[in-house]
Amino acid sequence: MCKDVLLFLPYLPKQRAPDLIQGGCEPPCGCQAPCGCRELNSGPLEERYIRLYGRKFSKEDHVLFIKLLYELVSIPKLEISMMQGFARLLINLLKKKELLSRDDLELPWRPLYDMVEKILYSKTEHLGLNSFPKYFPADATAEMLEEWRPLMCPFDVTMQKAITYFEIFLPTSLPPELHHKGFKLWFDELIGLWVSVQNLPQWEGQLVNLFARLATDNIGYIDWDPYVPKFLELIILL
Repeated sequence: MCKDVLLFLPYLPKQRAPDLIQGGCEPPCGCQAPCGCRELNSGPLEERYIRLYGRKFSKEDHVLFIKLLYELVSIPKLEISMMQGFARLLINLLKKKELLSRDDLELPWRPLYDMVEKILYSKTEHLGLNSFPKYFPADATAEMLEEWRPLMCPFDVTMQKAITYFEIFLPTSLPPELHHKGFKLWFDELIGLWVSVQNLPQWEGQLVNLFARLATDNIGYIDWDPYVPKFLELIILL
């Protein structure tokens, strides 16, 4: 087993932990803050550490590690295999949403969008990108709508692209005091579009997925009663 992993066995005394981190800028997995300090293929070591010991590091290291991996994932022209490895590790670190709040971590949405724009329609999967919207800035929703609303034409293939991006990127877990910067900017528009469509377009399922995420993240803040018959009708047709 790698020495870097052994140094952080659970039974090591806590007072020794700072001495084990060389230079004072490494997370427990040994990944230094500057990207150039280690080989890019060091991802398997960190993935192995998390698999064996979970998140046995401080919140500060947790945030630092996520930001570092986010930068690595968005490196231009990065090999797909390496991107997938970094993305899996990054999503693993973001899975337990209760560990980090929006106040602890904020991630820019555009680098992720630029990456998805290049690979979404290739054979590469988007690898669970719904883990990220929680950490986008409060103004991200308005920026996204400005970017993708021009694509929304039900009679054009660009409609599929717009709804795909909405499903993946739109933040749905903003705190109540920021709802006016979140789903209230688009909910009436998209729910009205969904109710008016009668021919079961290909993108309808993705729109319903977005509504499902919105409902899960905002229990009690949206009145869904007027739309229950439409949801039941869709279930029956499926």
